[in-house]
This record gives sequence, structure tokens and C-alpha cells, in this order.
Amino acid sequence: MVFKNFRIQVIMRVLLMVFTVILLYYIFNKTRYNVSLFILTLLLCLQIYLLIRFVERTNRKLSQFLEGIRHSDFSSSFSDAGLGKSFEGLNRSFNEVIDEFKRNRAEKEEHFNYLQTVIQHVTIGIVAYRRDGKVDIFNTAIKRLLKIKNIRYIQDLARIKDALPETLLKLKAGEKTLA
Repeated sequence: MVFKNFRIQVIMRVLLMVFTVILLYYIFNKTRYNVSLFILTLLLCLQIYLLIRFVERTNRKLSQFLEGIRHSDFSSSFSDAGLGKSFEGLNRSFNEVIDEFKRNRAEKEEHFNYLQTVIQHVTIGIVAYRRDGKVDIFNTAIKRLLKIKNIRYIQDLARIKDALPETLLKLKAGEKTLA
């Protein structure tokens, strides 16, 4: 039922094209009106183009929606007036999914900010880094302990002790070592 209006529009466009083809055939075989043949041929080409464009609108919307998700861009919204319940339902579904992504992102950011606040107030020095050495999180205690202002990469700690970055990068999760 949701796609009823879309389906009706496609059927009407196809029927109009069939009628145009029949008329084109009749004029070609019976009367030889060249101008009418040319106009009807242009009309048929226009009808085909408009039908393809109408049907592909859904694909374009879906593509735009998926690109927005892929790039974490949830600023777009979808609406089509007058195209029927199918497009209204599709747009409503797209907008609901985008709103849910926005809620999830806001919730994750809230949790991350809470985690950062807790880490900053812990009195033990904490450095969280990736395998490639990029530092994700470090707290005030580690800054005071190592007497540094900023750490972007574990390799920055070579200023304190040459072997420190290598030692930290070799550590496995949960493993302890003395440096």
C-alpha cells in the first residue's frame, strides 16, 4: 500500500508511452505526416527520459543517504512534496534513521567526555595510544610526572628516555613493566 502512488505513476507513464508508440505507428503507416512523426518521436524520448528520472529518484536518495552515513554527515533531511505516500514513507524512514544516528553520536560523545573527565582527575599517570604510536588520551598526572606539556605520539617520549617509546610500544594489554 505504501508504494501505491509510485506504482500508479509508473503505470500511467508506461501506458502513456504505449499510447504514444501506437499513435506513432499509426501516423507512420497511414498518413506520412513527417512533422507529426518528429514531434511524437521527441515526445516519446521525453517520456522515456522522465520515467527513468522518476524511477531513479529513489536510487539517488538512497545513495545520498548512504553517503551521508559513510561520511558521518547527518545534517541532511529528506522531503518530497506531492510524490505520494511511497516517497513520504521513504523520506520519513531516512529522517528517522538520521535522527537515531544523531542521538547515538551525541550519546557516544557524552560518554567519551565523561571518560576524559574521569581520566584527567585520576592521580596515576595514564597514556592510551594506538599500535602506530598515536596518543589518544593522556592525563594531567602523566604530564606532571614526565614534565611535558603535550604528547601526540609515543615517539615524543624519546626526549625523556631514548628506549621509552620502544618499551611502551612492545607492551601488550595488561602487561606490566618498569621503565
